Amino acid sequence: MPDGVILLTASVDVQDDRLECLVKGWGLDDESWFIDLKVFYGSPAQGEVWNMLDIFLKGKWKHELGVTLGIICVCIDSGGHFTQNVYEFTKARAGRRYFAVKGFGGYGKPFIGKVSRNNRLRAPMIPLGVDTGKELIYARLEIDDPGPGYMHFSEKCDEEYFNQLTAERHITKYSRGFPTKVWVKKEGQRNEALDLEVYALAAYTVLNANMKALGAQLKARAKDSGSGDGGQTSGKPQTRAVRPRQGWVINPGGPWSIR
Repeated sequence: MPDGVILLTASVDVQDDRLECLVKGWGLDDESWFIDLKVFYGSPAQGEVWNMLDIFLKGKWKHELGVTLGIICVCIDSGGHFTQNVYEFTKARAGRRYFAVKGFGGYGKPFIGKVSRNNRLRAPMIPLGVDTGKELIYARLEIDDPGPGYMHFSEKCDEEYFNQLTAERHITKYSRGFPTKVWVKKEGQRNEALDLEVYALAAYTVLNANMKALGAQLKARAKDSGSGDGGQTSGKPQTRAVRPRQGWVINPGGPWSIR
């Protein structure tokens, strides 16, 4: 894990036959790193697939400083067919900062909405302005140089990942003569990677962490531990400043449009 990483968050996209989990590292000024992506196959209606996810989320990742980091916040999509299963899983782990989230479209909505417990289990659910989240992600994909807002990817990110990450485009539609900005998905294209990136950004935003203070604590812990603090690790992923190829990225000719 690169030395710029200060904390880890995770996001989970719930599909009918699997759970997809993205682990992201975050540093100063919203710089981020792709750390890991795991897919757990099985019906989310069954406990086994959630148990596999739970074990994974308790894992540790080895940092270049020699210490290990665990995930400190998780956002899980609750907007599909398994809402109650998501609520059950997150409520039981609320102390570990596991949150159910649900996306709501609409231009100009705040990215993080007011927490609601209006459900049978009284589980906390965070509404997300997903259009705003997608705008943030696409804007950061335009950043070419590592630093504030830059998104680092790893060798695990193949062409399919970038296709999914850029599967939607921002267009203007007219309703009763008034222009409205909407996101539309390219026909036949999956968009799980984009959803996961939005939810991972939400997990980081919800924390509202003092990154400078946490960074100083991390360095102090590394200094105290010497050779590291042991524990389960996922190894040191090779990272690169890879960007989505031309044809995947935002068209400079207009905001949020894609070639």
